[in-house]
Amino acid sequence: MEILSPYVAEILVYGPVWTPGCKTDAIDAHSLAEKIRTGTVGRPVYKDPKLFTALREYARIYTMVTRDVARTKNRLKSLIQGRGIPCSGEAVYSRRGREALTRQLPQATAIAAEILGQEIDRLLEIKKEAEKTMLRESHRHKISKILETAPGLGAIRVAQMIPVVITPHRFRTTRMFWSYCGFGVVVRSSSDWIRRDDQWVRGKLDHTRGLNREFNHMLNGTKPTLAKVTIARKIAALVLAMWKREERCQPEMYRLSLYFWRGASNPIRIYSIQVKIYGKLRNMRNPRLAEDLGLRP
Repeated sequence: MEILSPYVAEILVYGPVWTPGCKTDAIDAHSLAEKIRTGTVGRPVYKDPKLFTALREYARIYTMVTRDVARTKNRLKSLIQGRGIPCSGEAVYSRRGREALTRQLPQATAIAAEILGQEIDRLLEIKKEAEKTMLRESHRHKISKILETAPGLGAIRVAQMIPVVITPHRFRTTRMFWSYCGFGVVVRSSSDWIRRDDQWVRGKLDHTRGLNREFNHMLNGTKPTLAKVTIARKIAALVLAMWKREERCQPEMYRLSLYFWRGASNPIRIYSIQVKIYGKLRNMRNPRLAEDLGLRP
């Protein structure tokens, strides 16, 4: 888009709907031109090549290098485990731990493992340099330092999010932002209606929106994934409001508290996430859910 924008008045990115029949470049071009002329394009893909161009490239490179590091680590671990040597944990990625394991390998396999280890060391250096470049460019924008005060978002996540969202004013409501982030949950069930007293009645369903002022007793049986989505929605709503108002998060004003206990004899442990919200999740006594959420004493 950066190359074509100086030569045209408007660039429109559009994902066409599949239609049966023979198609050629001329037919597709005529169909798209007709839709633009009549205003029936539908919902185009939002693109603004003039905003956050450098940050977008640096974030893309950082993501690529991170994937390369993870891919190489998996290759090294699978190579060692393929010889029947256990190597759980991250000790295999360090030079000292790698040398201790390569002594147990045959000569050919040990040389291959050493090459992969050297690749990991170099990729980690490249990753650090890519991270510094990305964060340096991100901190040139005022909004990045504001969004970094939001709970659950660090400097790296903010730097990756800004060039994707570009502007928060694209989303009129919070629900639109939820759908854009992938938090628009659609639950399909075959047990919405149950048979009772020779009649069909609607059964009770687990509600995912339980983090409000009215305590939701159904949330005790909610799956951990849906509970995570509920918390992620609250964080996304907070980030969107902060971005639109350009206002820092003030955790001392609001608090999301998650209560649960690990066994009947243990006292209740309180885990707090500083989130600017309008309600609280209270009295959740589900140790398995809290453990799946990553909460530890």
